[in-house]
Amino acid sequence: MELTSSEIFALISIFGGIGAAWLNSRISIAKLQVEVSMIKEEIKQERESNEKHFSKIYDKLDNILDRLSKV
Repeated sequence: MELTSSEIFALISIFGGIGAAWLNSRISIAKLQVEVSMIKEEIKQERESNEKHFSKIYDKLDNILDRLSKV
């Protein structure tokens, strides 16, 4: 079986297209992984920030309740 030059070029372009699609999918997956880790880090920072703010609010509420109970 002998392939003509046009068939060889067609096969090369098909395999090139498959390779490009595979590479594109790997790059897209890597980008998504980076974005997910960034979002996880932001959520962690927000959680820590909220805990600090809520502890301050609870402390102030405790002070207010103590003052009200004294009155």
